[in-house]
Amino acid sequence: MCDDDWKFFGGSCYLVRKEYFSQADAQDYCDMHGSNLASIHSDGEQEFIHSILKIGVEQHQAWIGLTCDSDCDERSNWRWMDGSPMDYNGPWGVGEPDDPEPCARLRSDNTWANVDCSSVYYSVCDK
Repeated sequence: MCDDDWKFFGGSCYLVRKEYFSQADAQDYCDMHGSNLASIHSDGEQEFIHSILKIGVEQHQAWIGLTCDSDCDERSNWRWMDGSPMDYNGPWGVGEPDDPEPCARLRSDNTWANVDCSSVYYSVCDK
């Protein structure tokens, strides 16, 4: 169903990039693989993505495909980069989003947080 190194869940394939890159470089990597940074549409998908980010004993943070065009401290202004509907208002961390930064990561505690787009994290692509 999925290419080598990709993991299948709920009709999609997911790839964890186990290197640290900015959000733009992470999306470029996904583009090269015919995919996008992951969009999340359910609790199950959220849990799955969190589970594939546990590598050995370490739980990694990663870029997801959540972005904002303006007023990024308001949750209603966020959208998925792949154009899919924002039909899951997942687990934002306490007080998040908390600043004007338009990029988001999945934190190691399985919550979302917005962050400077030049920060570096692992990434999760989906297709």
